[in-house]
Amino acid sequence: GSLTSNEKIVNLSMPNLRKLGEGSLEALPKLESVFVPNLEEIGGWCFQYVEKLKGFDAPKLRELPKNNLDDCTNLQTLNLPNLTKIGSYCLGSCRRLDVVDLPMLESVGTAVLENSHAKVVNLPRLKIAGQRFLHSTYGIKELNLPSLEKLGSNSMRIMNDLERIWDKEGDFVETGSQNPTENASSGISENKTATLTILHLGDVFLDS
Repeated sequence: GSLTSNEKIVNLSMPNLRKLGEGSLEALPKLESVFVPNLEEIGGWCFQYVEKLKGFDAPKLRELPKNNLDDCTNLQTLNLPNLTKIGSYCLGSCRRLDVVDLPMLESVGTAVLENSHAKVVNLPRLKIAGQRFLHSTYGIKELNLPSLEKLGSNSMRIMNDLERIWDKEGDFVETGSQNPTENASSGISENKTATLTILHLGDVFLDS
């Protein structure tokens, strides 16, 4: 059942939990950490609006359905090494999440990581990103998307602090941090070396 009404939970550790139903653990006012090492399945609308949540640790989880970990404004650490898919409206407004490192992630839905403040985004296997991916992402310094093939409209806008990206060989490409000009077809905010930016995001198909 849902634990939404339990206002006393601060640190949640459930080593034997394997499945979590839809709408569980939403808007818990005092929850700061989640440790679920054997969680394999989670429903939508979980861990949403948990404003004090700082850490989320679910190493076996492979899919994060829609409306999960959204508006967790104090989230600082994610341990999701086996995550391959993220549904729409996840991880938005996570303004204290400095590093997003998801080595197995292959696809994300609409508005994932929208209005976040991540400084480093490392998604080496990401192939498909929905609309508004990384929209209004302020403060980003390093971006690694070497496998990206399809990018939704209005994605990666207002990334005016982007300093460097990683190319397919794993080398850094300096981009500088200039005033961006918007590319109307894709929504990508560009700087003076925008050609490099697009080339090194993989063979991107801009989905309108």
